[in-house]
Amino acid sequence: MNTNILQTPGFGDAATWGRCAGHPNDPRTDDDGFEADEIADRAQRLLRSEDRLADILSDLWCLREAEMKAAMVKLMRGDAEPLRKMLAERAEVVARREIEDEAAEARREFEQ
Repeated sequence: MNTNILQTPGFGDAATWGRCAGHPNDPRTDDDGFEADEIADRAQRLLRSEDRLADILSDLWCLREAEMKAAMVKLMRGDAEPLRKMLAERAEVVARREIEDEAAEARREFEQ
């Protein structure tokens, strides 16, 4: 059997791909992503919820302990901006993850 290697699909060829699962490196995935407003709104809601704020603070303490200690010292001296900034950044990460998880769950339910 003669096979022309130039006509055989390789790893990067679409013919070898499975169904689109929404992976960010898959060019078939809608790359518009989530609206920045949606993420910002969710992040603000997270920061207003005492339970969620406590979770975010706990995450920050585990992930960025040295920065949190420095931010707490600055807070005690009257400068809340470093802590406020860290909370806002972490809330945005958590909001994006929650939105992505919800979208993935909706895709799984749709595919069933």
